[in-house]
Formats: sequence, structure tokens, C-alpha cells
Amino acid sequence: MKLNPLFESTILDAFFSAAFSLIIPLLLSARGVDISVIGIIFAITPIVFQTMRLGLSIFADSKGAGKLFLLNAILFPINGLVFLFSYSVPFFLLGKFIEGLRSASLVAVGRSIAFNAIRRDSSVTTALYALSSVSTAMGMLAVGVALAFLSLSDGLLLFSILSLAMFHSALRMKGVPAREVRKLEKPSAFLDWRFKPPVFRKVMLAMTLLAVNDALIFAYVLPLFLNFKGLDFRGVGLHLGAFALVSGVVSLFLVANRKHTDMRKLLSCQLVVGTLGFAVLPFAGLSLLLPAIILLAVGDGITRVLFEGIVLKAVAGSKLLSIDIGILHMPFHFVRAAALLAAGFLVNWFGFQPVFLLAAAFFAAYSLSIRRFYY
Repeated sequence: MKLNPLFESTILDAFFSAAFSLIIPLLLSARGVDISVIGIIFAITPIVFQTMRLGLSIFADSKGAGKLFLLNAILFPINGLVFLFSYSVPFFLLGKFIEGLRSASLVAVGRSIAFNAIRRDSSVTTALYALSSVSTAMGMLAVGVALAFLSLSDGLLLFSILSLAMFHSALRMKGVPAREVRKLEKPSAFLDWRFKPPVFRKVMLAMTLLAVNDALIFAYVLPLFLNFKGLDFRGVGLHLGAFALVSGVVSLFLVANRKHTDMRKLLSCQLVVGTLGFAVLPFAGLSLLLPAIILLAVGDGITRVLFEGIVLKAVAGSKLLSIDIGILHMPFHFVRAAALLAAGFLVNWFGFQPVFLLAAAFFAAYSLSIRRFYY
């Protein structure tokens, strides 16, 4: 039985994105790039991602989404090779620019296709996220094993070549139809968030809190922190693989049992477990890093489920789903860019522990801010 091409694209994208996301910050550090400069380099990705995503969403809704899956497949090996041969900041910035475009080409259409296919039931998009987390775990574990035998450069070359597998699913998505946007009487009403319903704007605001939390830890700080704590590259890969695997399993379990799950209690669990995870991890010794990572992963798995729930509430009744989802995430990614920029400087000035505690505070604020959507 053939795998659904959307699921196949999501799984492969997650696998290779995970491999790149683990290798690249370690590669930058190994090539002598200061963590504050790493923050500047990483900050370009969400800006490119969001800017391109909206345009690509409009393209997908008017011309069809299949070409964007092919673009994603083409850019994967190019992205890896650019980083492989980069030894200066301008070329690293080029690599992150390509990464932003590559990510936007898939994300711009993936969630909306899933929502349409299952009549706007968030369980399928959450399932995509959960499968993505499991695939992310496999990617990081694969990197961990590969780096036991290969250098960072050789590992990046290997996964760049393997990413050519993306073409298999991309070519199967070429028949995805377009959605008509040219007949809209007032297209500006669909592109301006001020014309959106109140719940849309409230979700948009809540998401910015999660953006800060995510940027402070997950983009590049966490792998560098684990390496700083004494783990070798293989150990970093195995720990982050365990994180992604636990997060994905938790999400899948909650999706499978969502009819029997009290969302209010689940939100309370998210608040407590997630906040504790961010607060405990920076103080854990080497032997306790894995339990602390697992605690953080449980909170992350819960967060994914509830996050997709509020996105669904925000775009309920949308006539142009790809575009509305793109607009919804616009502040998220611009705030995330600012936080990515700040994270490296904060680590340089204050160390890792205050940054994790700040992330815990933003996570708690986000969890409290979405209570209105479940109570």
C-alpha cells in the first residue's frame, strides 16, 4: 500500500530538516562562529519563511500546490551543499535564506491541504505533527549514529545526498488542484488581519508568546547547551532524538484518545509539565539530562495538540485557508526572528540558565493566554 503523498512529504521533510537542524548549529560552532552571531544568522530564516509563505500560499490557492512540493525537494540538497561549503557569515546567511524558502514551500500548503481533506478536523494536522515528531526523532537519532563515524561535514554531505528521496513524494503531489482567488471582490479584506474575526486576532497574539519561547530554546540554543554540558555530537543527537520521539508519541496518544480527553485538564498539564521542563533542564547534571529532556518533551507533545486546536478555531469558516493560516502566523515568525536574534546575545551575557528560565516564563504566559479557548 502506497503512503499518502502528503504524509510521505511531511515525514521525509521532518527527517531531513531534523538532520540539518542538528548538524548546522554544531557546524557553525565548530567553524568558530560565536553564539551571538549564530543568533543573527538564524534570525533570517523566520523572516524569509513568513514573507515567502504568504506569497506561496496565494500561489497555491490560485495555481495549485503541487509545484511547491517540487520546489521543496529541489532546495533540500542545495541547502545542504551551501552550508557544507560555507565558511563565512554571508554564505551561512545564504544557507538560512534557502532554508526559509524551502520550509515555506511545504508549510504554506501542507496544513491547508490536510484541513480541507478532513473537513477542518484538527486531528489530522495534529497527526501530521505527531508523525513529523517521530520522523524528527529518527532524523536526529540517525545523525547521532552517523556522527559516531563521520565528521560534521561528511554527515551533512551524506544527508544532503539522501534528501534526494524528497522527489518521490513531490512528483506524486503534482496533481493537487488550485483554489480560485481571482474572483474575490475585495482581496484586501482577506490579506488584512484587521478584517479577521476577534478569535483570529486573539489566537494571533497568543501565538507570539509561544514564538519567543520556541526561539529562545529550540532553534540552536538547545543543541549547543547539550554540547556545553559535556555531550559529544553523538550524545546530542541521541538526546534530541529522544526528545522528538517522546513528543511525537505523546501527541499521537492524545490524538488517538482525544474523544476521551478533558482539554481543560490537558491544558493544566501543559502549563505545569512544560514550565517545569524549561526550568529544570538548565540545572540538571549530565546524568539527569535525559530525564529532564523527556519531561520537556512531554510538555512539547501536549503543546502541539492544543496549538493545532487553537489554529483550527482561528481559521474556522475560512474561504482561503492557505492565506489565512499564513496571515495568522505572520506575527509569530517576526517575533520569533527577534527572539532568535536576542537569544545568542542573552546566552553570551548571562549564560544558559537565565535564558531557559525566561523561556519557562513565556511558556507559562502562553499556556495561560489560551485558557479562554478551552474554558
